Formats: sequence, C-alpha cells, structure tokens
Amino acid sequence: MNNKKKIFSILLIIAVSLLCIFFTKDNFIGGLAGQKSEFVVNGNSMQPMFLHNEVINVIDNYYEENEVKSNDIVLFRHSANENLLVKIVKATDKDFLEIKDNNLVINGKVMKNSIKQVYSFQVNELKMLGLYIKGGYLPENTVFVFGDNIGVSKDSRKFGVVPESYVISIVR
Repeated sequence: MNNKKKIFSILLIIAVSLLCIFFTKDNFIGGLAGQKSEFVVNGNSMQPMFLHNEVINVIDNYYEENEVKSNDIVLFRHSANENLLVKIVKATDKDFLEIKDNNLVINGKVMKNSIKQVYSFQVNELKMLGLYIKGGYLPENTVFVFGDNIGVSKDSRKFGVVPESYVISIVR
C-alpha cells in the first residue's frame, strides 16, 4: 500500500507540473494571445480616425489565432521602422484589385478612408502598388495597409505589401 501511495504522489506531481508548464504565458495559446493592452498612436497618419498621442485598445497577438481581414485596424511591424505601426488593412490576398483612373479598386469599389474620401495616388505610388498585383491579387499571405490620413500617411503606397506574419494586434 505504501508503494501505491508513493507512485500516486509522483504521478500527481508530474501531472500538476505538466499543467503548470502548459498554462504558463509562453505556452498558452501562443503566448499572450488575446490579452488586451493600450497603444499610444504616434503621428498623424491615422487622422481623423485616431489623433496623435491618442490611447487606443488592442488585442495582442490576435492574429496568432485569427485571419487578417480587409478593414481590420491593426498594429504591425515593418522592417523600415523599429516601432509598431497602426494602419487599416485595405486589401488581403483574397481581394480582387484593379488600378483604374488613378485609383485602387478593391472588389469593384474605389478605396476610401473612414470619412469616405477617395484615396488619391501619384503615378509612382500606383506603379509601386502595381508591382505586387498579379492577376488581380496580392501575393499569398500579404496585405496592403493604409493610413486614414490620405495626404500624410506612409503606407503601402510607399513600402508595398506587408507579410501577414508582421501583423500582430487588432485595434478594438
């Protein structure tokens, strides 16, 4: 009987240890996926939607468990900038894209910002976007991101597509 208690105690310790390891923040659902946090907007590229220094709520690591969709407002990393950036996903690799009359047309609709202003593009910006559009679609697992402030934002017009793996958090 004494040996059975020892074996049971050892198995119980092992089971509890494994549960503790599994539920640590580094192993549970990809780290801190789903944790809410605050982010301070830096710059004017998201006006009028968000103001410079405005605090916004985000869900960290949201895209470890969810698909990036058009019109998601996201935080992402970009190799040209060491800070996280906030932008709107305007197109994914599932959206049909055309360049017509100096506009980007997504699924048959001219791209607009949050207050329904049409994004204006310079010829060189349209050429940049056109480099990535093949047969009407973006390369697999990439997105176009744009700021809400049409005249100021540095976005996919300047740096092209963003790999979905760079998209980290969703704004809520």
